[in-house]
Amino acid sequence: MNERGIPILFEDARKVEVLKKAGLERAVAVIACTDDDLTNVEIALDAREVRPDIRVVLRLFDQGLASKIVNSFDIEAAFSASALAAPAFAAAAVDPSVQDSFYVGDVLFVHSAFLVPENSPLTHESVWDIWGKYDVNTLGFVDASGSMDRHPGPAVKIPPDSKITVVGPYEQVQRLQADHGIIDPSARVRHTSSTND
Repeated sequence: MNERGIPILFEDARKVEVLKKAGLERAVAVIACTDDDLTNVEIALDAREVRPDIRVVLRLFDQGLASKIVNSFDIEAAFSASALAAPAFAAAAVDPSVQDSFYVGDVLFVHSAFLVPENSPLTHESVWDIWGKYDVNTLGFVDASGSMDRHPGPAVKIPPDSKITVVGPYEQVQRLQADHGIIDPSARVRHTSSTND
């Protein structure tokens, strides 16, 4: 057991007896997330053999295999680690403001942090203005003095010389930046397909 009292087994989870020892018969779900695709599939199938009703989530590096597994074996979710990471790598490669990314349906969302220069027209906008015009949520900002404002109210204006953190569709975040002199409009990148395409 670890310091929180959670039991940890250092055994081969491909063996049904080990899964049972780990509590398979009373578990709500099985998450197979080793670094080997076939091991994860084997764990999932063994778990389903004992508990046909159990929820199974897999980590698979091969996105094609992930899709086939979900469709063929009635697995609730099979995630390709490389496909999940791809949007973040692609966005970060061309846009240093991107801290993280994820898809909602087929829309790429980003968590972006960037500096707002003193002369930017963005300093005349409020948190509500940004949300209304761009569908981008302002998580907070750090002003020139180093003071941090987390979850600023809707009427709060964006301070000059601050670092703002936002979350929203990547297209909209880039439009916000281009409209307010943060990036050159020609530098905008188009992202139109999801990992499911």
